[in-house]
Amino acid sequence: TAAVEQTLKQEKLVPEVKPSRTMTMQSSLASPEKPTSKEHISSESPVIRESTSNYTAPPRDTQRRLKSSERALAEEKAQPERVESGVSDARILGQVNDLYIVAETDEGLLLIDQHAAHERIMYEQISRRVKHDWQELISPVTVDLTTREKVLLEEYIPYLENLGFSLSEFGTQTYVITTVPTVMGKIEDPSVVYDLLADLFARGRVKEKKGMEDMLCKTMACRSAIKAGAPCNMEQMQNLLDQLEKTENPYTCPHGRPTMITLGKAELDKLFKRTGV
Repeated sequence: TAAVEQTLKQEKLVPEVKPSRTMTMQSSLASPEKPTSKEHISSESPVIRESTSNYTAPPRDTQRRLKSSERALAEEKAQPERVESGVSDARILGQVNDLYIVAETDEGLLLIDQHAAHERIMYEQISRRVKHDWQELISPVTVDLTTREKVLLEEYIPYLENLGFSLSEFGTQTYVITTVPTVMGKIEDPSVVYDLLADLFARGRVKEKKGMEDMLCKTMACRSAIKAGAPCNMEQMQNLLDQLEKTENPYTCPHGRPTMITLGKAELDKLFKRTGV
C-alpha cells in the first residue's frame, strides 16, 4: 500500500528515483512515422520565435548569461567598428512583463526587447571568433534520437565541432555531448543544449553549406541569450544596454527583428490627443 511504501522510503529501504540528464528528442520533434531517408528530410529553415509564455527565468540564470557575454566582450582584442546609437545613455525607468526595458531619452520613450538585444550581442561575439574555444561539461549531456534526428545530427556534426561542440556516439540512437563553446558560458541547465538541437531538427537540412555556420551562430545566439520572462534589476538592464551599445548593429537581432523602438514626443502627444505645446 501507499502507507507501507512511504514507510519504506523513510527508512531508506526503497531507493529514491532521480531524474536523468538524458533527453529523448522524439517526444517534442519528429515522430517515427515520418520518412527517415536523407532525400525526404525537409530543407525548410523557419525563423526561431522566442516564446512569450508565462515562463520566468531564475535570477541566477539571467546573471550568468549577461556575465558570459560581458566577459567575452572584455576578452576581445580587436574591437570592430561600432554604431553610435546612444542606447547606453538612456535613463532606465524599469521593465515591463519581464521582457521589455523602458527607458527615457532626449527624443522620448525607448522600448528595448531584452532577448532580441542580448541575441544581437551574442551573435556578434560568436560569429567574430575565428577559433572557437570550448569548455568541458561537468556532466555530459546524453541525447536519445529518432532515426530521422540521427541522420540530421550527423550532417550538422562537422559544423558543430568547428564551433566548439564535441559529440560522440553512444549506442545506436544516442549521442553524448561533452564540450560546448566557451562563449555560451557555464552550462548549468542542459535544456540550453536540448533547445539548440531541437531548433536544428526543426529546420531540417540546409542545402547551402556556405550559410550553415552562420545559421548555427544565430541559433546559438538565440539559445544563449537572456530569455523573455527573465526579471532584470537596474544594474543588469544597464549592463545589457552598455553591451548593446558596443555592437556593430544594435538596432536588430540576427533574425531581423527590432531590438528597440523609439516613441518620440510628437508620437506620444498624438497618442494622448494633445494639440498644444
